[in-house]
Amino acid sequence: MNFLYALIIQPIELIFEIIFNVMYHLLNNEGFSVLSVSIAMSLLTLPLYYSADKMQQNEIEKRKSLSKWQDHIKKTFKGDERFMLLQEYYRQNNYSPINALSGSFSLLLEIPFFIAGYHFLSHLEVLNGASFYSIQSLGAPDGLLHIGNIQLNLLPILMTAINCISGAIYTKGSALKDKIQLYAMALIFLVLLYNSPSGLVIYWTMNNIFSLVKNIFYKLKHPALIASLLCAIGGILLFRLFVIHGIAGTRKRLYVVSFICSLTLIPLITLIGTKLFRIMARNRVQHDGQQTFSNNLTFFLSTLCMSLFAGLLIPLSVISASPAEFVDIHAFKNPLYLAFHTLFIASGYFTLWIGVFYIIASKKGKGVISRIVWILIGISLTNYMFFNKDLGTLSPYLVYDLYPHHNIRLIAINLFVDILIIFILSFIYSIKKIKKILPFIYAIIIIAISGVSFSHIVKTNKVVKTLNYVKDGILANSNEGTITPIIPFSKTQKNVIVFMLDRAINGYIPYLFEEKPILKEQFAGFTYYPNTLSHGGTTNYGAPGLFGGYEYIPTEMNKRSAEKLVTKHNEALEVMPVLFLQNGYNVT
Repeated sequence: MNFLYALIIQPIELIFEIIFNVMYHLLNNEGFSVLSVSIAMSLLTLPLYYSADKMQQNEIEKRKSLSKWQDHIKKTFKGDERFMLLQEYYRQNNYSPINALSGSFSLLLEIPFFIAGYHFLSHLEVLNGASFYSIQSLGAPDGLLHIGNIQLNLLPILMTAINCISGAIYTKGSALKDKIQLYAMALIFLVLLYNSPSGLVIYWTMNNIFSLVKNIFYKLKHPALIASLLCAIGGILLFRLFVIHGIAGTRKRLYVVSFICSLTLIPLITLIGTKLFRIMARNRVQHDGQQTFSNNLTFFLSTLCMSLFAGLLIPLSVISASPAEFVDIHAFKNPLYLAFHTLFIASGYFTLWIGVFYIIASKKGKGVISRIVWILIGISLTNYMFFNKDLGTLSPYLVYDLYPHHNIRLIAINLFVDILIIFILSFIYSIKKIKKILPFIYAIIIIAISGVSFSHIVKTNKVVKTLNYVKDGILANSNEGTITPIIPFSKTQKNVIVFMLDRAINGYIPYLFEEKPILKEQFAGFTYYPNTLSHGGTTNYGAPGLFGGYEYIPTEMNKRSAEKLVTKHNEALEVMPVLFLQNGYNVT
């Protein structure tokens, strides 16, 4: 079930997280960040819902056209005769009762997005205690409506009302069962979300407002033009609010807000460009028609390439570099689990959800999606092989010691190479002969990625087999079972144990003991030295002084400039063992 969740829900949830974090960083307001997530997700899923609504409308119209004779057959005949006549009638009109399920496609789409939104926003700690206008805490029900001594949540009721209005507009002229289904769903959402955090209800209310506006636009003439104009006007007003009035704040925020505002002009520019292109091409004779490439096998292979590359090869290259870093000896699990978990997330992005967009797209749209994935593979492989080097030390939590900063020169080169790849791959993709061999190109890439990934798997397993771990309080080995401890202790003589806890912060000790008093009891007999300081900002410079004393602090080691650092490190490590050995101790 974890893998199923990673495949279907987690890709959506990660998009929620990215959008929320970016907007929260820009706006520094939890409420507006939630609204931004709702708007962004509504825009991202608009093609899906548009196609789903179109399918539903076609199904409704088809049912209406068949209803006259369908009702006549049901009224006139009975039993097997009625069944056979209906089947033949459906066959002649190229219709199947199973097609009625297409009317539920929009509802099916809502389920994973609802689960992802519910899980993300319900567990978002930053919403707890965050106020938004009259709402005291976005992490709790709003409780805005007071009737006597009764306190009611206003937002879920408002959300349901908007949902019902939207449904009334959308189902105008539809069958009764379609209306019942929609209103029933509105009531289900009311029950599910009534006591939910107000941040989640705000998100879903904004979704319903977007849906209401969308349904109104369906009833207008030239909806695309009106929507594009409104989008452009909204971007200009947003630019005026944030930039001209100085709300954007820092220069970095100013650039990002300006970029986001410029994106709102894209629909209008695209619409105008499309109209001009059609005018110029109106009298052009097209012999072969529009050339598109919608081979399903080729598309599947391309998404499989991206899934294996992003979900398996990259994580495995990190894990295999130091497998022990990703193993908890007290809860042993092969770290390859992490890579396969990531593979399911990547498959959710590239194969499942891009696949959904691909399936519902027109023939031309399928060609565009296939071209985008083809270019994405080229850019990703190039960036991975040539532009991901020397980023610093990565922790087991996938956090760099120092935040990677790229100089302008490297960014410019990377951008130039990416643009060059886009042009080259677009040109290659337009060649008919190349299209025919695309499946073989993808197959070669898949084999290469699989081969390198397999070598990482073998390398990781080889290391994991040598690792010791604790099982039921006994030291064990993943390859040999229970093993004999290698460090002997005396039951009668004094034992001296030296722990070096890398990155342990001395000042945290009192707070840890206060939070968990049992730790203080367990460390009875130890002495805490609060006034201590590392002589180096990193392990490389701080650890030698800890092991070997003042002779190995950075200033002293720097005096021995003719010797290698590794030599001085090894000397520092031997100081205590040698001293204890000379004083009659057994040393490990």
